[in-house]
Amino acid sequence: LARSIFFAIPEGEIHALRGPNGSGKTSLAFSIIGHPSYAFLSGYILWGGESILHKKPYERSRLGIHWIPQAAPAFEGVGLLSMARSAMDARGAKSDVFALRSELTGALKRVGLNDDFLLRALHGDSSGGEKKKVELALVAVLKPRLLIVDEVDAGLDAAGIAAAAGLIME
Repeated sequence: LARSIFFAIPEGEIHALRGPNGSGKTSLAFSIIGHPSYAFLSGYILWGGESILHKKPYERSRLGIHWIPQAAPAFEGVGLLSMARSAMDARGAKSDVFALRSELTGALKRVGLNDDFLLRALHGDSSGGEKKKVELALVAVLKPRLLIVDEVDAGLDAAGIAAAAGLIME
């Protein structure tokens, strides 16, 4: 249960929320993204001066709010390219599949992965570090306005953490 939280994140700034396990960091993230298991008893979340408490998670995503979980779930039968294209289409940003493939290939290389990940089942048989890198590559293409990363270093080695930091700084 979180109480009396107030903060503002101006566009372009990067903030980190730290605290011991169980202190509410993930609960706060879930509240911001609109996870159905988390409810506000009072208060508000403003985005662009408007309350988003009534918005569903997909509506918040369309506003540019993106979350990378600590351990991404697998999506059998769905590839990264398909997921990225669907996400772009849902935001109304229709993209050329060839341009999107090229952009994703570049993003995968920046995080140390090859383009085999474009067509593999999303997170199917990937390690924890590979899952995080794939999520970061997706974020590099989607360019969210607000990125919430739960345990940014989970599963990553030193090179992976450096790549993650570089993508987030962009």
